[in-house]
Amino acid sequence: MALPLCFIDHLTLTDEKLITSIIMFQRLQKGETNEKGEILKSQCRECKRSTNHKVLELHIEDGKLEDEVNNTFDFHNQYSIVKCMGCDCVSYISELWDSEMLPDQDGVALYPESHEQKRGIYFREPLSWDKAIYIPDRIKKVYKEVINTFNDKSHLLCSVGIRAVIEAICVEKNITEGPIEIPSSTNPSPKTSTNLQAKINGLASKGLLSPEHAEILHEHRFLGNEAVHEFTHPNRDVLSLAIDIIEHTFDNLFEIPEKGKEIKAQRTKKAKTKKKKTKK
Repeated sequence: MALPLCFIDHLTLTDEKLITSIIMFQRLQKGETNEKGEILKSQCRECKRSTNHKVLELHIEDGKLEDEVNNTFDFHNQYSIVKCMGCDCVSYISELWDSEMLPDQDGVALYPESHEQKRGIYFREPLSWDKAIYIPDRIKKVYKEVINTFNDKSHLLCSVGIRAVIEAICVEKNITEGPIEIPSSTNPSPKTSTNLQAKINGLASKGLLSPEHAEILHEHRFLGNEAVHEFTHPNRDVLSLAIDIIEHTFDNLFEIPEKGKEIKAQRTKKAKTKKKKTKK
């Protein structure tokens, strides 16, 4: 019989969380259960660490089951509503075990998911709006959905969202059309269009982005097109790089110009104040 092992998230556990999960498993394997009013260790999504929790309510199910070929196995499930003794945050814990579980199968789940449960090797924190203060709200909304789909591992939807961010940028900058190709010495007046390819080139022809930056954004367009038309699920590393570029694009189009205006305004104000003092 395979040795079962219950993890909250076996890919991202710290030593403390690993110990907590092993203790949970050992109790289930021995048939031990939680008790109402008991104090136990669990992850708190608000405290963002393992804290003492009080069991408020408890439901237990155990027994034997048969599979489709009449093999019998034991199961023990317990469902607890717990409250953090530090911040009073209430969570629901589902602890499921059966005698046929494999070592890499999860048996413990915490709801709502804690911050640490959601984190992984490729987890992305969204931009801090305290620092990125000039990004328009409608672009923020689409961007946040991109980050959510990335963290949820919804790669196809993330690809479509990345394309939608580029569309939103063009709308915000009033780019409704542009050249099919970026104007050059060999083709100074290319044909125009209203598709996204042309709009991206329009960002460059209007001087909002460099031609090199516009060429990079075309890769985002390809990602979205392949997701929509070919149902292609891109590599997660590629999506992460694409989001990096979007965030740099935000800086170039929204943050740096406005912050530059602030610096200029402060310098002008200082110069006027100095001039007044000189006249006196």
